[in-house]
Amino acid sequence: MVFCECTNIRRLWDNHLDAMSEDFRRTCDNSSRIEQMVLRDISYHLTSMGKDIRHYGLPEVHLTEEERSRDHYRELTEEQNHGFDEDHLKIVETLNAEQMAGYEEILDHVLKNKGQVFFVDGPGGTGKTYLYKTLIAKVQSMDLIVVAIATSGIAASIMPGGRTTHSRFKIPIKLSGNTMCSFTK
Repeated sequence: MVFCECTNIRRLWDNHLDAMSEDFRRTCDNSSRIEQMVLRDISYHLTSMGKDIRHYGLPEVHLTEEERSRDHYRELTEEQNHGFDEDHLKIVETLNAEQMAGYEEILDHVLKNKGQVFFVDGPGGTGKTYLYKTLIAKVQSMDLIVVAIATSGIAASIMPGGRTTHSRFKIPIKLSGNTMCSFTK
C-alpha cells in the first residue's frame, strides 16, 4: 500500500480480509471485532511509516479510549519491547582496543546522561555492527531505551531493533517521476 501503486486497495481488502484475520480469529469469534483488529494492525504499520489509514479508502478504525491511550505511547512501548541478546553482553570482552575505547566513551556519556553525537567510521567488516550490538545490549540491560537507527535499510536490518532514520523519525522522502535508484549490481 505504501510502496506500490495499488489501484484498488478496497478490493485488495475485500479479497484478503479472511487471510489477514486468521491470527485474530484464534482469540476472538466476533467478526466485527476481528475486522477492527485487522484494521488497527494495518493502521499501526501505516502510522509507523508516516501514513494514515484514512487516506486508503478502508473501513473506519474505531478505537476505544484505552486503545487511543495505548497508541499514544506506542513508540515508547515499541522501543522498550525489543529485549536484548544476552550473548551480546558477553562479547564486550572480545572487543579490540579501538572498539573498547569507543564502547567506554559512549557508555560513559550514557551513564552520565551527557548528550553527544558519535560517528563510528570504518570500512565494511571492521566491527562497527559488533560494537553497536554490544552497546545496544548493555544499555538495554540497564532498562534504558535505545533507538537504533541507520541511514540505509541494509544497515538498519543488521542492528537489533534497527530502523531507518526516515522510518523512525518519519522524515519524508519526496520522489518525482524521474527518481532513480543509484545502486549498482
